[in-house]
Amino acid sequence: CSIRRQCTSGGISGGFCEPWSLLHSACSSTWGETLQDTPECASFKALCANNKTVVSQCFDPRYAGVPHLVPTSKAKEGVRKLCEAMPDMTECPKGKEPADPLGTLSSLCLSMKMTGCEGWSDMCSSAS
Repeated sequence: CSIRRQCTSGGISGGFCEPWSLLHSACSSTWGETLQDTPECASFKALCANNKTVVSQCFDPRYAGVPHLVPTSKAKEGVRKLCEAMPDMTECPKGKEPADPLGTLSSLCLSMKMTGCEGWSDMCSSAS
């Protein structure tokens, strides 16, 4: 959701904002958001899970999704750990989970390179 939100607001643009790329980012078991077993991803999985599909977007590298995408659960965990270590950072949500876990993790890691930003750094360096 964070990537889609950035795409629609103009914060990012390019191939990762293509609808098929967003689907791969959310539903693929390769780089996906770990939603591949949810009802929302059932059609994608049925269409792209086998190697016999004729839908080229399932295997076209231009639509592969964000490599090394930090899943929401890992982003929440990262934010929690970083904010426990440095609770005075302005990006830390006070007493609640972040509304945009990946966006919050990005803000924290951009403001200061810290232990705990390795997954985010991998995602960013592989996506550039």
